[in-house]
Amino acid sequence: MVVGGGIWGCSIAYHLARAGTRDVVVLERRELASGNTPQAAGLVGQLRASELMCRSIQQVVRRLEGWEREHGEECGFRQVGSLKLALTDARARELERHVAQARAWGLEVEILSPAAAQARVPFLRAEGVTAAAWIPRDGYVEPYTLAMAIARAARTLGVRFETQRPVTAIRVEGGRVRGVETSSGPVTAPRVVVAAGPWVERVGEAAGLAFDTVALRHQHWTTAPMDAVPRDLPVVRVPDASVYIRPEVGGLMLGGFEARPKA
Repeated sequence: MVVGGGIWGCSIAYHLARAGTRDVVVLERRELASGNTPQAAGLVGQLRASELMCRSIQQVVRRLEGWEREHGEECGFRQVGSLKLALTDARARELERHVAQARAWGLEVEILSPAAAQARVPFLRAEGVTAAAWIPRDGYVEPYTLAMAIARAARTLGVRFETQRPVTAIRVEGGRVRGVETSSGPVTAPRVVVAAGPWVERVGEAAGLAFDTVALRHQHWTTAPMDAVPRDLPVVRVPDASVYIRPEVGGLMLGGFEARPKA
């Protein structure tokens, strides 16, 4: 059983069924992908300092690239590439080190000069950039589109989705999980995966379960459509400023991460 029908819950159910698990059911309190999922920025970035993360996201990209071929429908993946910018000499050295590591882990990535980066993003001011990494197979997903595509693929593998069925507690007997309590009665299950996003603590606390998670507030803005924004504009990340930019419905999505975000 999977609690939560967002993109994570749908994906977990899909991969469980794909691996041969039988009788997988997803319980969602509202409709599928109606909570945090459609609010996500959907960035797909493979350049990571961790080998595990770098290789894992490369695997995700390969799956997204082959989704339409395997399932007969597109999944909302926009492979426009991405630029990761350095604004200081120290960040440039770090970026070069990460690029060298990532190449050893199989990632296609190159260092660009500020002028070459500006050529890919015309509104970029090259004089403020010390170095840039170009990752051509990066991009972004439309989170709702991808979540629903995964849910449809999961259904073909036998996964059941029950919406409008809030989970109120996890049932624990004899030190083992036995299922969940819902608004319409108990449901028995030998294993329960909680993929409830920011509501995970609420689901677990009734059973005395604590999860090492905290919900943080994140904001992004979307502009009106602009003729100057090409459809294939790359995703731009600026770690020194904790901001990102990507195309969105003919305009731009701009997001940032606060040093002390509100929880």
